[in-house]
Amino acid sequence: MKSYILSIFLLGNFLLWGCSPASNNHQQTTVITTGNPTAQEILENDPKADIFQWNGTIYQTNIDWVNELVLSEGDFVGVMKYHTSNPTDFVDLSANVLPIGTEIYKVKERNDILITKYNGELKYYYQLVEG
Repeated sequence: MKSYILSIFLLGNFLLWGCSPASNNHQQTTVITTGNPTAQEILENDPKADIFQWNGTIYQTNIDWVNELVLSEGDFVGVMKYHTSNPTDFVDLSANVLPIGTEIYKVKERNDILITKYNGELKYYYQLVEG
């Protein structure tokens, strides 16, 4: 009887340890990045994204919930100076869709959205930040 119980005990331990994750040679690696997204990261995920950079931060348009907001134009920020399709060339006042000369304005109601104006067309751009 003792040998029967000992056999069951040893078999149970063998099965328990043999099936544990520690015996599995597969390793999972998680990469965590910090910081705001770059133009390159945004365009790798969505090559058709309409973005520009201001104050070192990327802004993106065509975000449904942002487009539904009723916002009013605030202070003038500047004009788009660079147009590029190469995401590594992005610097402040660079855009991949907006033309050079597009006016940029702050929004009175929020500090994470900017309004652009070109040929009478207004677009809302949302600030893409970590968090």
